[in-house]
Amino acid sequence: RPILVAEFQRLRQAVDMALSGAPDLVLMDCQMPEMDGFEASRAIRAAEHRIGRARVPIVALTAAAFEDDRQRCLDAGMDDHLVRPVGREALLLVVERWLSQGSARD
Repeated sequence: RPILVAEFQRLRQAVDMALSGAPDLVLMDCQMPEMDGFEASRAIRAAEHRIGRARVPIVALTAAAFEDDRQRCLDAGMDDHLVRPVGREALLLVVERWLSQGSARD
């Protein structure tokens, strides 16, 4: 199945897209200007709850590698955590895992 990738320079744009376009998966950069990935994830989760939409999987992309960092991502509403730099195989495994779970929910 083809994968469409959209990249945003501002996470506010990504939040808006996630809520209007219902993507299959969001790869969330935790360190961005204006709004960080934690705030963006909380905004997506709050809006999903408010409008009754199913959760889109959010995978954190961060240089923070400790268990406390992973837990912070999960506490913000993210579903998984990848440490940068991310290898191709690790990225593909996580994308496949979450996309296959999405197919099971459909």
